[in-house]
Amino acid sequence: MSEQTLSSLSSSSSYSSQGIGCGAAPTENPQALQVDGTQGGRSELPTPPPQRHEGGVGNSTLQNQTEKASKSLGTVGAAPARKVVGRLRFQIRDQGILDTCYEQNFLMIDQIRRYFFKGLSARRARQRLKILVNHGLIRREYGMDSDRFVRLTSSGVKRAEQGRGILIPQRKKLDANTFHHDACVTAVRLRLNELWLGKWLPEALLKSESFPHIPDGVWIFPSGKQIAIEVENSPKGPDRFHKIQARWRNSSALLVLYVTTSNEMHRIVKSYLETGPQDLPFGLVTLDDLEAGKPPVWSVMGELDLFDREMH
Repeated sequence: MSEQTLSSLSSSSSYSSQGIGCGAAPTENPQALQVDGTQGGRSELPTPPPQRHEGGVGNSTLQNQTEKASKSLGTVGAAPARKVVGRLRFQIRDQGILDTCYEQNFLMIDQIRRYFFKGLSARRARQRLKILVNHGLIRREYGMDSDRFVRLTSSGVKRAEQGRGILIPQRKKLDANTFHHDACVTAVRLRLNELWLGKWLPEALLKSESFPHIPDGVWIFPSGKQIAIEVENSPKGPDRFHKIQARWRNSSALLVLYVTTSNEMHRIVKSYLETGPQDLPFGLVTLDDLEAGKPPVWSVMGELDLFDREMH
C-alpha cells in the first residue's frame, strides 16, 4: 500500500447516495428496497460448494461494558412463541433483517428501527418485528438492562441460508465479553451501507480468506477494491497494536479504517498511529461521528474525504 494508492482512493467525484441495503430510503413499497447492494433481490457470496467454517465472531479481547453485557446475557430469555395467524407476505426488508442477523449472529432492536425502518414510525417497526416473531423467524431476547436484541430461530436460519455458498455457524450463546464490541461492529456495517456502494463481508467469512490479520469486517466496492474495518473498544497497548499494523503491509486492502467507540479510545488509537508505521494507510474516526454524519477521516497523511465522495 502506498501514499499514491491512498490518494487515488479519496480523489473520486462527489458522492451520490444509492441507499444500499438497510440504509435505503424509506418507501411505501417494501419490495422496492435494496438489500446488500442488489436491487430487488439478495446478495449471494461468490463461493463454490457449501461448507461450514469452524470458529466465528466473538474472539476479540475487547472488554468494555463486559459487566453490563454479562448481566444482560446471563438472564437472557426468549420471548414466548405465539400462534401464527395468516400467511406471511415476505418482504425484501425482512430478508435484509434476517441476512444481517445471520451474518452478525444478533441484531439490536434499536439498530433494526434506525436502519431498516428509516423515516418510519417505531410503531411500524414493532408491528413488523412482531409478525416475524409470530411466524417463527426471529426471537426477542431480553436481559436485566435495556439492551434488547433479536436472534434467528432455526426456521430463520434456514431462510437466511438459502442460496448461500458458505454457511455461518450460529453461536448457541453470545459472548458477554465481546457483546458490546460486536454490537458496535454491526452499527458500523449498517451505517456504511448508507454511505458506500458495495457489500460487507463479516469476520466469520474472513476466516477462510488470505488476510494478514482478520479484521472485524471488510467492505468490498463494486470495483473489487477493499477497505478493512476495525472497531476499537478498549486499548490493545502500543506494541501489540504496532505489530498488527505491520501485518497489513502485505495486504491488498486500500485502507484500514479504525472506528473507535469513544473519544478516549480515539485519542489512544491516534497516539498509536502517530508512533507506528508512517507509510501505510490507516484512517481513524469515532462511531458517534460516523453515525451523526459524513465526518472527515483522520490519518497521519492528512484528512481523508471518504464519505462525501463516490467510492468505487
